[in-house]
Amino acid sequence: MGGRGGALEARVEGFKSVGSATLRLAPLTLILGPPASGKSNLLEALEVLGFAVKTLIEAAAGEYPSQRDVGRLDDYVRAVRCSDLLSTFRGAKRSFRVALGGPQGGIAAAGSCESPRRLRLSVALRGAGGEVEVEVRALIGRSRSLRGLRGDVRELFGEEALPLLDFIRMFFESKESEESVAVKVRRGAHEGGGAPQVSRVWAPVPRLYGFDRMNVLYTLQHNLATARYPESYMEERGRNLGFILYSYDNVLREVQDVIDEVVEGIEVHPLADGGLAFFDGGRDVGPSSVSDTLLRAIYGVAAIASNKVSARYWEGRRLEGGGLSEATLHPIVMLEEPESHMHPWAFGGLARYLVDSASEGLVSLVVTTHSGSLADLIVGEALRGDPGLLGVYYFQRPPGGATRVYRVSVDRLYAEELMTLDELIRQPENVIERLVSEDIMVRV
Repeated sequence: MGGRGGALEARVEGFKSVGSATLRLAPLTLILGPPASGKSNLLEALEVLGFAVKTLIEAAAGEYPSQRDVGRLDDYVRAVRCSDLLSTFRGAKRSFRVALGGPQGGIAAAGSCESPRRLRLSVALRGAGGEVEVEVRALIGRSRSLRGLRGDVRELFGEEALPLLDFIRMFFESKESEESVAVKVRRGAHEGGGAPQVSRVWAPVPRLYGFDRMNVLYTLQHNLATARYPESYMEERGRNLGFILYSYDNVLREVQDVIDEVVEGIEVHPLADGGLAFFDGGRDVGPSSVSDTLLRAIYGVAAIASNKVSARYWEGRRLEGGGLSEATLHPIVMLEEPESHMHPWAFGGLARYLVDSASEGLVSLVVTTHSGSLADLIVGEALRGDPGLLGVYYFQRPPGGATRVYRVSVDRLYAEELMTLDELIRQPENVIERLVSEDIMVRV
């Protein structure tokens, strides 16, 4: 099962290194594989759907003040040009398709490049009342020309000229952001006149959280986590983390519980202005004095806990405009290598929290990891509780080729004592081939 929406299926075609893959998402889906195998590319493909939901649904319900405040697609997905999103393999189509859904509804998008910097997304939202199709056009890749002048300006005019250059750059980038998203409703759920409407839309909404990808350390160290939107969940870049912890006691409690399990004497206190205060043994310290492990734990736990809040917030929420009348959103929290730079001592608490959160059914979790130790801890927690919570996939990519995705039968892997996931990650290709031949790993 994939949370309250039932079983979820994700399909990706022609996105970066992923030529074609179909994954059945469990409440907790674990993705393993060597570097550059395409794990993050799959998460980014799903994040494109999340961006569409932000633009089409969340902004219409007040999560964001406006569509412009959602930001740009390349705030969440790595791309400098639109073509960076497309497969580069011989014979590949010059477009991509991503779909995610279940029995209650879903969302699908087909993307193509109108220009080097403009992506056209044809989005279909499916619900109990039918389907609505919407076009979204998004800019990708900010202008770098003014940024490139920075060194020349410093050399010619000195440091005092840089603030003026930064002001000019911010002005032009703000103009770009005003045009970063354009939305047009193409077809409603019913034939005939009037505004197209779909009643009771149910949509999974993927949200990609990566501490390093989103430069969260910089955000925390420079006290920039003070934004007040979105309202119901921590935004992927963590820019409203302080507001979320201040507004929702249960999120703060879950964060503090995990901190206490990792180390004693550290407390985080959210402030009314959105700032964060950290205390070590009762002494006020800045975020620069807090360990990487704790900051990463705070970010990861806040992502999951706040999305539980979001799941309740988005139960049958009324919308205004955009051709939609009501929406229920099911958060898909995607954690990219949450163990990175984290002390192994914290892995046990993280594994328990992931499994416990998945068992609640409010959110679905997708976790990529390079750590076999963390993967085995997660599997152990799931097998001791409900093995049905867990799905495991292994990604592999030959040099210059497309990503291959295999579903791993964890039950057989462990029951037959063949190897642990930690050992699986270290295996050479011939061992992987043997596991495939024995149907312990099945290509999807």
